[in-house]
Amino acid sequence: MLPSKKAVKENDARWREKLKRRDNLAAIFFFVIPLCLFLTGGRDLAWLTPFLWLLYCIAYLIVFRRSLRFFSTDELRLIARHGNNHPFYALCWIMVIGVGLMLIVAIVQFLTA
Repeated sequence: MLPSKKAVKENDARWREKLKRRDNLAAIFFFVIPLCLFLTGGRDLAWLTPFLWLLYCIAYLIVFRRSLRFFSTDELRLIARHGNNHPFYALCWIMVIGVGLMLIVAIVQFLTA
């Protein structure tokens, strides 16, 4: 038996709220990573921050996209991916694309040198 429209809307609202909380919490942890590295290992360990940020962003993008499957319609998934409700999701995409472009530039410079 199919769930009622009310149950589907409640489920969608619950998942929207979960994604919003997850986005806010992920942004906080994003800035806690370098602080923890600096406090535990000083500057010697803090240089790992860019690499850990990239891995953290990739992991967050995967978890976020997997969470979208719980929405009832493709329209809600599209709104969650492209809306302004999840700024950390957008920041992660900017970081991943930026690092990818920097890697391409570095490879081109290496090959032409």
